[in-house]
Amino acid sequence: MTPFEQAAKVYAKERCARSFTDDVELHFLHGFVHSTPDYFIMGRAVVKAAAPALIVDPTHHFPAADCDAWMVYLAAGDLGKAWAVLPWPLPWLAFERNNELRFVPLDAMKRLSTNPPPP
Repeated sequence: MTPFEQAAKVYAKERCARSFTDDVELHFLHGFVHSTPDYFIMGRAVVKAAAPALIVDPTHHFPAADCDAWMVYLAAGDLGKAWAVLPWPLPWLAFERNNELRFVPLDAMKRLSTNPPPP
């Protein structure tokens, strides 16, 4: 299964406000989408101090000059390769796990995903 197919399958497993296609389109409009045989990633630039509801809402657009984090809405595959395609450097990475918004320093996430700890 390709990373794109893995990402699309998330929408079949979890209750989502919109379809996968709708969210991809929203990220093309307000953020970025990259899909390769190695990884799939979509997200947008956000303001870390903003209300969580706005950060996770792909219809909301923050002015680029105010942004300090990348909200990764969905990713699959080799994320170590995906970080190189972020549109510009920002210090933070946001993502949801179990419907809880989390922030980590982007450099720390890059290190973890390119040099995973041994099993």
